[in-house]
Amino acid sequence: MGRAMLIIVTGMLIALGYTFMGMSNQRQALTSQSVSKANKALAQNLAHSGLQFAIDKFNSDNSWVNSESTVDLEDGSIQIEVNTTGNPDIIKVNSTATMNGSDAEHKVVARYDISQKENLVPQFNSSLGIATDDFNFFLGGSSNINGYDETGQCEDRPGVEVKSSDGKSKVGENERIDGTPEDEASISGIEYDPYADLVKRLEDQPQTERISGNYKGDLGTEDDPGIFFIEDYTKLTGGISEGYGIMVVRAGGELDLEGELDVAGNFDFNGLVIFENAWEMDAKGTPTINGSVIVGSTEDQQVNIDINGNVQLQYDCTAHDYANMAAEKDLDADRIYKQLSIYE
Repeated sequence: MGRAMLIIVTGMLIALGYTFMGMSNQRQALTSQSVSKANKALAQNLAHSGLQFAIDKFNSDNSWVNSESTVDLEDGSIQIEVNTTGNPDIIKVNSTATMNGSDAEHKVVARYDISQKENLVPQFNSSLGIATDDFNFFLGGSSNINGYDETGQCEDRPGVEVKSSDGKSKVGENERIDGTPEDEASISGIEYDPYADLVKRLEDQPQTERISGNYKGDLGTEDDPGIFFIEDYTKLTGGISEGYGIMVVRAGGELDLEGELDVAGNFDFNGLVIFENAWEMDAKGTPTINGSVIVGSTEDQQVNIDINGNVQLQYDCTAHDYANMAAEKDLDADRIYKQLSIYE
């Protein structure tokens, strides 16, 4: 009996051993498969990054064509190449990424029209665009939001455009809103992402100015529009009569300060004004903003839009030129050509 029991126990131990070996081999196979998939995904991301490396290199030296270059990174390397095509305005970019310590490789091929640049500043489609549904809205005093063209060069647009019917109901009916439609907002499905990307690209540019407090300095000219960031309480006093370019008003980063713009006196700004994550859009006094104002959020927070006094928001498609001039001046080295196709 004892001998038989010993044989049975020994057999069970051997069987368990094979079972655990199988489980271990299976875990190793699953781990290897997961690592392989992760490496392939990383290689794909690197390959797409390689397209930008190649475009940047071509931007700095347009003679760099039909040549290869290698970009070595911590996780792998990217072989990039820019080739001419039969059309002098079209280039083909090859990017092949290889991960360190693995056989994972990914190739991306894209064609670009170098005669056309990416539109850095989104087109102006309204006087006031509200690219969030989480907001409160007040328009009072003698203020006016006007989407009708006054230049003779633009189409008539909505005074206010919103993302959804929920946003439209928050704006409500107001006789101080002029445009198409009258006295109410237009639902356009406006998204904030393009403006968030623009703000991110502008925030660390060398010519971007950060202003605060009682500011009496320069805010750009017609020939030299600028980029201005407001991340703390700022009051534009009567010493400034006009400005041109892009103005970004937003909450103050880590300090979580209230981004508020207080405009006093007679002041005209021509271009694009973006309120990003600003707790208050509080504009009182007698300013005029010619161009477009965009309100949006990259965080889960409510925006309070308070437009009062004699504020005039006037849609002007021609003011887009000032915003674009300011953006291109700072981002010329980082310009992106119009992508025609991409395959991998």
